[in-house]
Amino acid sequence: DAVDDIINFVNTSKRRLYIAQQYVYKEWGTTKAPKPDPLLEAAIDRARNGIEVKVLLDSTWYNIDDDGKSNKDTVDYVTDIAKRENLNLEARLIDLKKLNLDKLHGKLVIADNAVLVSSINWGENSPTNNREAGVIFYGDAADYYEKIFFNDWNSETSNENRGDSETGATGRAAEDRTPIILATVVVIIIIVIILLTRRK
Repeated sequence: DAVDDIINFVNTSKRRLYIAQQYVYKEWGTTKAPKPDPLLEAAIDRARNGIEVKVLLDSTWYNIDDDGKSNKDTVDYVTDIAKRENLNLEARLIDLKKLNLDKLHGKLVIADNAVLVSSINWGENSPTNNREAGVIFYGDAADYYEKIFFNDWNSETSNENRGDSETGATGRAAEDRTPIILATVVVIIIIVIILLTRRK
């Protein structure tokens, strides 16, 4: 059960909390017995504590079409709370066409100078039933992932940033990919260790 671990990480944020997920639904449980998504509610509570919170979600058709349980519904839900309570809280769908992407498949949480990169979806099944893996990086890695997050959040690079040292004309991330390569290697190592441990 990774729910408490994620909530504890979210609650470490004192300044910024940026979340990118393939999907987040405002409710868990069943249609007859729904309950609030504790991960989403933890993020919203950070905004209630004065933290800047942004939630970026996938906009592939199957993640926005179902009425009542889709990323679009989640964006509407978060937006309504932000307006009613005057919070520094935003949610939006990624513009895949402008970014020339098939989908937003990452599971990313940036809390101040730390970033959680994991395989954990924010649906109910992933953190409660699956064997998932994740790594928390500190320092420069958080800044690196923040640049990627805002590249996707803004859906295109502004004219003043096009072609500079941080972003290319396509709006893709900076050329120094060392942090993301290291993150990928560490995640792969963790998964291999888990698989080897299970065999023994």
